[in-house]
Amino acid sequence: MSEALEILKSCDAFLEGHFLLSSGRHSSAYCQMAYLQQYPDRCAEVMKTVADKVKEMDVDVIVGPALKRFAIHPGEKCLIAEDVVTTGISSLETKRVIEENGGICVGITCVVDRTKPEAPSPI
Repeated sequence: MSEALEILKSCDAFLEGHFLLSSGRHSSAYCQMAYLQQYPDRCAEVMKTVADKVKEMDVDVIVGPALKRFAIHPGEKCLIAEDVVTTGISSLETKRVIEENGGICVGITCVVDRTKPEAPSPI
């Protein structure tokens, strides 16, 4: 078991059972990231890999699906950040809004990637 999964389980953020996801898919596992985020030290451990990679990137702005809370300026290099990605639909919508505002989507990062290999990429 990965260290990140162990941490998720230790704060009850990783649940096992039967779940109907908001995407309409069914799953035997579910990540409730809010449970992880209430423990800053554990959250920092799980996010370290993501943070280290983001530090290496040439990014101006990090945005999420709640894009209406952010201002995107023409030419800004944007990274989409999500906690869990299942279908990628919200990321694709976020990319569309970034581009409509003149931004450049340079990629997406997430803590949990549930996408299938054939899922469309936002970049």
